[in-house]
Amino acid sequence: LVHEIQSYLQQITHQDEEQVKASEDGITMRLQQVSTNCEKLQIQVSKLPAAQRQTTKHRIDQVVYDYKHLQSGYNQYLQAKEAKQRQAREREELLSQDYKTNHQTAIDMDSSLLHNRSLVNANRQIDDLLSSGTNIMSDIDNQHSILKNARKRLLDIGNTLGLSTTVMRMINKRATQ
Repeated sequence: LVHEIQSYLQQITHQDEEQVKASEDGITMRLQQVSTNCEKLQIQVSKLPAAQRQTTKHRIDQVVYDYKHLQSGYNQYLQAKEAKQRQAREREELLSQDYKTNHQTAIDMDSSLLHNRSLVNANRQIDDLLSSGTNIMSDIDNQHSILKNARKRLLDIGNTLGLSTTVMRMINKRATQ
């Protein structure tokens, strides 16, 4: 069985698709037979006399090793075949597609552009708010200095008119209340 599987694996690369399918089915069936036979032999080896048991177990281990090696080679063949078929399908799909403009990318770029514009506008508005706040603070400071100067002048006028300091203090207290 092992030699049959090896010959099938060697022939499979030179066959047409119908023969390949038959060979694959044959390989799968023979691999299953080898697996079941190995299991049966491992059970039977324990029933042999001790003198023959070691050599027989060694031969069975060699067959199991060959089986695993063939199974791995067959799996690699199937994976390579599947990869070739997938590549051929993808190639055919790409070649058979009509050219279309890529609207999805344009939409994605438009949404990114809109997002960027919104961020720039928000940044500009925050800058405007900060400059407006700065202007308001400078205006308040100017008004403070104007009021301070006006108060000084009123006090000077009050002094020149002869108002007493106690009357001036009372005016200041009422102004601060």
